[in-house]
Amino acid sequence: MLNKKRVVIGCLAILVAIVALLPCYTSGYIVAFAAIVMMFVTLSQAWNIFSGFTGYVSFGHHVYFGVGCYVSAILLSRYGISVYLSMVVAAAAAAILALIISGPTLRLKGAYFSLSTLAIAIAVHVLSLNIPSLTRGGKGITLPPEYHLLGFFYVMLIFALMSIGLAILVKNSKIGLAVSAIRGDEDLAASIGVNSLKYKAFTLILSAILWASVGNFYAWYVTYMHPSDAFHILRLVTAMVGVLMGGVGSIGGTVIGAIAFGFLNEVLWARFSTIYLILLGIMVVLIVRFAPDGLLKGGQRLIKKMRTGRG
Repeated sequence: MLNKKRVVIGCLAILVAIVALLPCYTSGYIVAFAAIVMMFVTLSQAWNIFSGFTGYVSFGHHVYFGVGCYVSAILLSRYGISVYLSMVVAAAAAAILALIISGPTLRLKGAYFSLSTLAIAIAVHVLSLNIPSLTRGGKGITLPPEYHLLGFFYVMLIFALMSIGLAILVKNSKIGLAVSAIRGDEDLAASIGVNSLKYKAFTLILSAILWASVGNFYAWYVTYMHPSDAFHILRLVTAMVGVLMGGVGSIGGTVIGAIAFGFLNEVLWARFSTIYLILLGIMVVLIVRFAPDGLLKGGQRLIKKMRTGRG
C-alpha cells in the first residue's frame, strides 16, 4: 500500500514538473491555454471546498473573482503597487465581503441560499457599473500594458497546487468532519454540537480568498478590466461544471473534471463558436442525468457493469 502511494506521488511530481517546463518546449498559445486550465482547476477546487464539502450550492462565487479583479485594477493602475501586494488586499476584501454575506445567507437553505448569493453577485456587478469615480463604470480600467504570460502561468500553477493542498487539509481535518456532517444532515450535526454557521463561514471565506486572489492575477494578466468580464457568470459555470464532471466533494475528481472541461471548452469554442455555450449546456444536463456522481465514478460503474455482464 505504501509503495503504491509512493508511485502515485512520484507520478504526480513528474506530471507537475512536465507542466512547469511547458514554456521551455511549447508555443505561447499552449502556455496561455495551460494557464487558463490551471485557473479553472483553482476556481473549481475553491468552489468545491465550500459548495462541494458543505452541500450549500453557491451561485454567486464570481462576485469574489470580480472583487479581486477590481482591487488589482485600481491599485495597479492608480498607485502602481506590486501585484503581490494587491493580492493581499484583494484577499482581505473578499474575506470581509464573504464574512458580511455569511451572516444572513448561511442561515438560508437550498434554493433560497443559492438565489440569495446570485442576487448579491448581480447587485455588486450593477454597483460596479454605477460608481465610475472608482471603477470607471462601463469604460473599464486599463492597466499598464506589460507582458505577463510566464508570470501568470507559474502563479496559476502555484494556485492550482495550493487549492488542491488546501482541499486535502480541510477534508482531513476537524473542519472536514464537521462540514461532512453538515452536508449529510445539518440538523443532526447541530444536535451533537457542531457549530454549522462557523464551519460554513470558514469554508466560504477560504473559498472566497482563492477566487479573489486568482481574479487579482487575471486582471494583471489581461491588462484591462470591465465589469462584464470581472463579474461574468461564466466563471461560476466553469467552476461548477468542473466539479460536476469530477464529482461533487471529490478532490481528485474535481481536478480531472476541470482539466477535461478546459479542453472541451477550447475545442467547442474553436469549432462551434456560435453555439458552443448551448453545447456546454447540453453536456452539463447529460452529466447530471447519467453521471450525477461525476465522470470518474460514472466510468467506474460502467466498467463494473461491463465486467458483471461478461461474467
